[in-house]
Amino acid sequence: MSRGRFQRASRWFARSDTRAALVIGGSILVLVALQGAGLFAFAAMESLEEADLWMKDALRAVEQGASKTGSVSAGVDALRNSFADLQPQARLIDDARVVRTWGEWPERGQVAAESLDDARSPMAIGLLRSENWMIGRARLASGEEVELALSLRHFADEASELGGAILLMTLVSGLLAGLVGAGAAVLAFQPLRSATGLLERIDDDVSGVALPSRGTRDPVDRHVATLNEILGNIHTAYQRMRAFSAEAAHELRTPLNRIRNVAEVALIGDDPSEIRAALDSIQNTSVELSDVVQSLLLLAEIDDGHRRLREEDLDLDAWLARTSLLYQPLFEEKDVKLALTSRAGRLKCDRRLLDRLIVNLLENALHHTQPGDSVQIGAMRSDAAVTFWVDDSGPGVPPAARERIFEPFLRSAEVSAPGHGLGLALAKAIVEYHGGRIGLEDSPLGGARVGWWIPISRD
Repeated sequence: MSRGRFQRASRWFARSDTRAALVIGGSILVLVALQGAGLFAFAAMESLEEADLWMKDALRAVEQGASKTGSVSAGVDALRNSFADLQPQARLIDDARVVRTWGEWPERGQVAAESLDDARSPMAIGLLRSENWMIGRARLASGEEVELALSLRHFADEASELGGAILLMTLVSGLLAGLVGAGAAVLAFQPLRSATGLLERIDDDVSGVALPSRGTRDPVDRHVATLNEILGNIHTAYQRMRAFSAEAAHELRTPLNRIRNVAEVALIGDDPSEIRAALDSIQNTSVELSDVVQSLLLLAEIDDGHRRLREEDLDLDAWLARTSLLYQPLFEEKDVKLALTSRAGRLKCDRRLLDRLIVNLLENALHHTQPGDSVQIGAMRSDAAVTFWVDDSGPGVPPAARERIFEPFLRSAEVSAPGHGLGLALAKAIVEYHGGRIGLEDSPLGGARVGWWIPISRD
């Protein structure tokens, strides 16, 4: 067999439907073969029992004939004439000497059973051969002993005919078993073939696609349910990606148009001050674009799990104090009071991500407050987690919008959100990446509270 044929044969035998057909068909064939072997063994034992019964009756007939006529020869001759097809042989023994022989006595190697009990042994089935003989003995009233030898050819031929019929039945059953196995494999894998055909016809959009379920809860049905769940997740992710891409394009288009318009004005202008103002505007817009792109990249890295946490042992109280001190001038410039309350201790975390988190929340609070308002940063430690919060005395957020406010590029009449709507979305991603949760609720200061917690141990 060439290498190519061997590989094709190996692939064919490795197929699940082929193996299923072989297992089913092979199992049926083995059961039929075992039943046939059992039937043959039973028939062989019955044949030996029949020979055993014949031997008993024959010896009894010889004994009775000898008693009535006083001659062993008459009884033996009558027996041999009546059952010539069985080829019974006999001999008369007196005082351990063979006195007379009827027929040709079998050689010692042809004697399969020297007593009737041998025929009842479970191993006696191996004695049933056409060349073997069964020996029976009986002591007469005269003190002489008569021995009969019965050829097992007749009984072996009957068993052989039955064995041939059983073998033919096994071969036919094997063919039927192969057909049954192939049919069972075809039926068993039909749902998978239907599912595969449906999947092959799916284009990029998997909306509304669901594989048919039979409700049997068998492995195939569970496989279909899992595929439907995966298709649903793909559809959801695809829709989110499309919406996210559209929103991102919309957010980037506005500053890009602004850069283009300002650049066009600067190109046709001659006043150095106007050109300077245009360049300042282009620079500020470029910084804005850079922030948006960096936020989008960071969101993508966190969502895809490509960014590993760069953990370090951070003193949260000192970190919050430095951050508060850094932002104090911005709040004072707007006449907003910034306060800090922290008893958080130390935490293993990604400091760069937490820096981005607290900056986003402080800038969000600064945008939503007016002169005379106040903002408070807080942190408190428990046995399992560290809880953080940023309170403000601004207008707050309606309850209906509190879940959606963490979505990227939020646009809602209920919430006036400056910027590009990425700050809270990024904050949520950072907190969840640390294994925590974030939410929005009413603040004791009268506005909104952004609260989040991060577990101390993430093992």
